[in-house]
Amino acid sequence: MVAAHTISVRNVVAHNDAADSGNPMHDDAAAKAAGFKGALVPGVTAYGYLAPSLIEHFGEEWLDRGCIEVRFRRPVYVGDQLSITLTHGDDDGIVAIAVANDAEEICVAATASLALHAQEVADLETKTLPPTLSRPGPRLPATSTSFTENPVLGSWHATFPADENERFLDD
Repeated sequence: MVAAHTISVRNVVAHNDAADSGNPMHDDAAAKAAGFKGALVPGVTAYGYLAPSLIEHFGEEWLDRGCIEVRFRRPVYVGDQLSITLTHGDDDGIVAIAVANDAEEICVAATASLALHAQEVADLETKTLPPTLSRPGPRLPATSTSFTENPVLGSWHATFPADENERFLDD
């Protein structure tokens, strides 16, 4: 077994790009009322902070056939100074990613690799997807009863027009 060694470290200041999304967890007052210290940075944003390190390590090929398993372990808050560390251990092509806040708590942990064969990616695309359901209106409260009675949360359907890509990347 090869000892883990650091490949790269990136630092990012977390920001909330979903304050007006309608999700109360991304609103400072609502999140505080729910017991958090402030608005939560969306998981998709926290996930996005991993991508540059992976692309730097694996190349743009990772965007086509990369694999990742991500665990969100604790909230990421607006203004958190995040340290994104990429490490490599065994010579198996798998890297570990840890996103730590300024208190050195791991907020996001992941492992990533390139699929060994293009067929593995194709196989993933043919697997049965989880069920989808139209989003409920009004939004259900985040309670154990709601999740027990409604195990399939509403599905989000979105399109991303090519002419909006540059603006999104700039944001």
